Amino acid sequence: MILRSIRLWNIKSYGDGAEGRGVTIAFAPGINRIAGRNGHGKSTLIEALGYALFFTKPVFEENFDAATYLLRAGKKEGEIDITFTHGGETYRVERGLGSQSRRRAKVVQCSDESIAAEGDDAVAGCLCRLFGLADAAQLTELFAKLAGVKQGRLTWPFDSKAAEARKHFEPLLDVEIFRQCFDRLKPVVDEYEELQRTEETKLATIEERIRERADSAVKLEAATKQAEGLEGKAKSAQEQKAKAAAFVAAQETKEKAQREAEQLRAEAVGRRDLAKHRHDTAAQRVRESRGAVEAVLKAKPAHDAYVAADEAARALQPRQEQRAKVREELAGQQRTLAQLEEQTAAARRRAAELAEDAKTKTTGAAKRREQLAKDREATDRDRALELEAEAAKQVEAVAARLTEKEQQRKTLSGQIQEIAGGFCPFLKEACRQFDQAKVQADLVAFDHALPPLRRELEAVRAAHKSSQVALRAWTTKRAQVEAEAKTLDTLAAEIAQLGERVARELAVAAQRATSGATATAAIERLQAAVNAFGDLDAESRRLQAAKDATSAGHRTYLAEKAKAEELAARETAMIEAKSALDAQEKAVVEAEAALAAARKDFDVTALATARKELEAATAAAATSVAQVASAKAELAREQKRLREHEAALKERAAHERELGDLSAAIALTQKARSLLQKAAPYVAQHICRRIASRAQQLFNRINHDPVELEWDAKQYSLRVHPGERRFAMLSGGEQTKLALAMTLTMIQDLSGLKFCVFDEPTYGVDADSRSLLADAIVEVQAAAGFDQLLLVSHDDAFDGKIEHTVVLKKTATGTQVESV
Repeated sequence: MILRSIRLWNIKSYGDGAEGRGVTIAFAPGINRIAGRNGHGKSTLIEALGYALFFTKPVFEENFDAATYLLRAGKKEGEIDITFTHGGETYRVERGLGSQSRRRAKVVQCSDESIAAEGDDAVAGCLCRLFGLADAAQLTELFAKLAGVKQGRLTWPFDSKAAEARKHFEPLLDVEIFRQCFDRLKPVVDEYEELQRTEETKLATIEERIRERADSAVKLEAATKQAEGLEGKAKSAQEQKAKAAAFVAAQETKEKAQREAEQLRAEAVGRRDLAKHRHDTAAQRVRESRGAVEAVLKAKPAHDAYVAADEAARALQPRQEQRAKVREELAGQQRTLAQLEEQTAAARRRAAELAEDAKTKTTGAAKRREQLAKDREATDRDRALELEAEAAKQVEAVAARLTEKEQQRKTLSGQIQEIAGGFCPFLKEACRQFDQAKVQADLVAFDHALPPLRRELEAVRAAHKSSQVALRAWTTKRAQVEAEAKTLDTLAAEIAQLGERVARELAVAAQRATSGATATAAIERLQAAVNAFGDLDAESRRLQAAKDATSAGHRTYLAEKAKAEELAARETAMIEAKSALDAQEKAVVEAEAALAAARKDFDVTALATARKELEAATAAAATSVAQVASAKAELAREQKRLREHEAALKERAAHERELGDLSAAIALTQKARSLLQKAAPYVAQHICRRIASRAQQLFNRINHDPVELEWDAKQYSLRVHPGERRFAMLSGGEQTKLALAMTLTMIQDLSGLKFCVFDEPTYGVDADSRSLLADAIVEVQAAAGFDQLLLVSHDDAFDGKIEHTVVLKKTATGTQVESV
C-alpha cells in the first residue's frame, strides 16, 4: 500500500487551511519523513491515519470519546480523507467526526469516483478484503501493534513479561484461536449432552403415550356401530317434528290473517276520524272568511284616507331634506367666519409681540458688543505662557538635583550595610579599599544638603502652581469672550428671524380678513335660501294627525283583507272534505265485514294443541340429535387416539435416531477439543519460527555481525545466537533494529500491506547510535521491499538521507505544511 495524501479539517491543531477545506499533506513512495517541533501536529497526523483507515482509536490510559478527542477545540464537526494506492487501484476513504457531522464513512474508487462501500461496517469490511484480513478487529490490531506503533513502544513487546507478551502477540499471530476453540467447544459438548438427556426424557414420555393408546383400534370399531344405530332413530324423530311443524304453520297463517284484518279495520277508522277533523276545520275557515268580508267593507273608507295622508307626507320629505342640507351649510359658514375673525386677531397680536421682542433684543445686543470689545483688549496671553514655562523649568531642575542627591545617599547607605565590619560579600574576605568612616562622613553631608533642596523644590512647585492658575484664568476668560461673540452672532440671527416672522404674521392677518368677507357673503345667500322653503313643519304635523285618526281602520283593513279574498277557495275545500269523509265511512264498514269473516275461520284451541304436539316432537328430535353427537364425539376421540398411537410410533423411531446422532456428535466434539489443545503449541511455534527466520535475514542485512534468531512460542522471548543473548541483553541500537526487522516481517506475513509508520524510532537511543540507526532504517526499507515507510521525527540524524520530507509548522490559524 502507498499512502498518497491525508486531508484534515478541524482535526486538533489543523484548521480551515488556505481554501477553507482543511490542510492536505501529500506523500511519496518509499520513505517519507514527517518533521516539526513538538505540538505542531505530527502525532495527530498518525492518530488520524489510524482512526480513518484502520478504525483504531488513540491509545491512552483514560477513557474518552475518540471523535471529541480528535476534533479541534470549539468545533462541532471535522473531516479526514485518506487517499492510497493498493493492488494497482487508487482509493479514497472519507470519515466524518463530531456531533453535527452528517458525513457517512465511504470508500471511493478514484478512477471513476464510484462508491465501493458506505457506512462504518461496510467500509471496515471493504478495507479488510483489500488488506487480506479476517475482520475489523484484526485491522485495528495490525495498526495498533505493528503498522502504527506509538512513540517509545517499538521494542516494548519483545522485552515484556510472558503474560503481557502472550496478550500482545497471540491475537496478532491468530494462535489464540486454538485455546479459544478448546474452551468454546466445551459448552458445545455440554449442550449436546443436555440435548441427549432431553431426548431420553422425550422418548420415555412417548413410550407412555404408546402404552395408553394400545386399545384404540378395538374401541374405534365399537363406537362406529353405536353411532350408526343412533342416526336411524334421529331420522325418524325429525320426520315427526316436520309433520307437527306443518300443521302449526297452517294455524298460524289463519291467526296472521285475523291480525291483519284487525289492523286494516283500525287503519280505516283512523282515516275516517282524520277526514272528519279536516271537514270541521274547513267549515270553521269558511265562517272566518265570511266575517272578514263584512269587516273589510266597514274599514275601507278609513284605509283610503290613511293611504292618501301617507303619500302626501312622503312627497313632503324631499323638501325637508333639502332644507336641512341648506341649514347645515349655513351653520358651517357661520363657524368658518368666527374662526377667521379669531385667527386674524391672533395673527395681529403675535406680530405686535414679535416686533416688541426684536426691539428689546436689538438694544441688548448693542450694549453687549461694546462690553465684548473691552474684554478682548484686557487679555494678555503671551506673558502668562512665558511665566508658566519658566516655573516648569525651575521645578524640573530642582527635582533633578534632589533626585541625584537622594540616589547618592542611598548608594552610600547600601554600601555600609553590605560591607558591615569591613567584610566584602563578593570576595568573601576583608575589604582593604573600603573606609567606613569616610563613607559615614559623606552620608552625614548628604543628610545636611537634602532638606534645603526639598524646601527649594516646594517653593518652585508653589510658583509653578500659581503660574498655572494664572494661565488657566486667562484661558477661561478668553473662552468666555469667544463664547460671548458667538452668542451675539446667534442673537443677531434671531433678531433677523423675528423681523421675518412679523411680516409673515401680518400677511396671514390680511389673508384671514379677506376670507372673512367671502364667508359673510355666503351666509347671507344661504339664509335667503332657508327662508324660501316656508313652514314645512306645520304641514308635516297636519298630515301626521290625519294618519293617526285613520290608523285603526287601516290596520283592520290590512288584517282582514287576506281572509276575505280566500272565501271562494275555502268554500271549495269544505266541499272536498265532505266528499272524502263519506268515502272513509264506507271503507270502515267494509273493514269490519272482513274482520268478522277472518274471526269465523280461525280456531284458537286448534293452534294451542298443534303447538304442544310440535314441542313434544322437537324435544324427542333434540334428544336423538344429542345422542348422535355424543356417539360421534366418542368416535372422533377414538379416531384421534388411533392417530396419536400411530404418530407416537413414528416419533419414537425419530427420537431413537436423534439419540444416536447426539452420541456420535459428543464423541466427535470431544475428539476435536483434544486435537486442538494438543495442536496449539505446535502451530504457534511453527509461526514463530517462520517469522523469526524471515526477520533474521532482514536483521543480518542491517547489522554488522550476522546472528541466528530464536523466538520461543511459550514465553514469546527472543534470543540471539551465538551467545544465547536475550532481547534485554542487547544494546539499545540492536534492540531497535531487531524490533524493526520483527515488526516489518510480521506486517508482511500477517497482511497484504507493505506499509508502516515509525513514530520517533530513535527515541531513547544515544547520540552516537542515532545516525547508525537512521542508516539502518533507510536500508531496512529497501531490504524488506516495503512500498512506503512514514518516519515521524525531528531528529537531525535523518537529514540528507530521506528525499521526501514534510515539515509541519503551527501558526495562529492552525498547523500548515511549511515545505516539502
